[in-house]
Amino acid sequence: MKVVDVVAAVITDARGRILLARRTEGRDLAGLWEFPGGKREPGETPEAALVRELHEELGIVAQVGAHLITVPQRYPDKRLRLDVRHVSRWTGLPRGREGQALAWVPPHKLASYAMPPADIPVVAALLQPDRYAITPTPTPAAAVAPVATPATLAVPAPDNPATLVASARATLAAPPPCRSGYSRDHTRNHTREDKPAPAAPPSATAPEATAASWLTGLDATLATGITRLQFRVPGIAPTLYHELATATAERCRRAGAALLLNADIPLARELGTGVHLRASQLAALNGRPPLTEGALLAASCHTAADLEHAARLGCDFVVLGAVKPTATHPGEPGIGWEAFAALRESVSLPVYAIGGLGPEDMDDARRQGAQGVAGIRALWGGRGT
Repeated sequence: MKVVDVVAAVITDARGRILLARRTEGRDLAGLWEFPGGKREPGETPEAALVRELHEELGIVAQVGAHLITVPQRYPDKRLRLDVRHVSRWTGLPRGREGQALAWVPPHKLASYAMPPADIPVVAALLQPDRYAITPTPTPAAAVAPVATPATLAVPAPDNPATLVASARATLAAPPPCRSGYSRDHTRNHTREDKPAPAAPPSATAPEATAASWLTGLDATLATGITRLQFRVPGIAPTLYHELATATAERCRRAGAALLLNADIPLARELGTGVHLRASQLAALNGRPPLTEGALLAASCHTAADLEHAARLGCDFVVLGAVKPTATHPGEPGIGWEAFAALRESVSLPVYAIGGLGPEDMDDARRQGAQGVAGIRALWGGRGT
């Protein structure tokens, strides 16, 4: 199947509006709205191609800005790679030189315009978070820093410290659960013998330090600007699980962050949060589960079939990987960026890359069509800046 390289521009005016062009009759996908641009000719750089296309289509001379995203998209008769750049400076007055209608659109209204499949991820890249943080299991290793005094153990209002500590004592008197990270279905930890938890400081018990440190880590994570978070804490007792989920939901509301609970649809309804489906859970569903209005639905995916089913189900976004080798899965190479892009081209959903990735991988991720990166260690406790 032939590969077509296309360039497009997110043209933004002084009022923050973005220019869309409507595809004319007689073309593929006629009537749909798109970001202006066109095909790159052999030997052209993306920047030169975009300058030429914008002059031919709109009559402007553009100054090409930063890269936003490159979207790999499969159509019935071709595979397209859409290289999208920001443009905020140009000379001339944009007009439809090829008879196409134009519209200056406020960013929050972009999603209401019907678009070709390759343009839809561009809207997500503009409007949705590029980091998706996942919580670690609450163990002493999840702390941001050692807890030195009783004062530092206090949990900010409106959470109840006594309740959380009582739950922690009941749950964490035994050795902490394994923190080996995501398995293939992003839901289970491998079984292994864990090292004993480090001793708590003399002024506090180990459960107190652990529960409070985990919440301190959550606060530090949200303070970095994380606005999309998955609550995933396998291996803890139900009482502590419910208490921490409730505390996390409240903290996310205060921070303006969207929270998704891993797999737990009933509790998500109770707390008014979203849900992140396990891969096995996704496969078993025939329709989108009912959630609170506006709550997000996401899923873990590994195959093109997973991605396509997530799209049919109405998921708002997905995660895909592991892209790179991880410390928790020694000897497993990861699927790599090429395979990630090949899978990603089957859907128009926002797709986060996961597995051995951090903020330093954002540019690579965006150049393979990812919405951004998802992870535990690289984004937790203030490290995700």
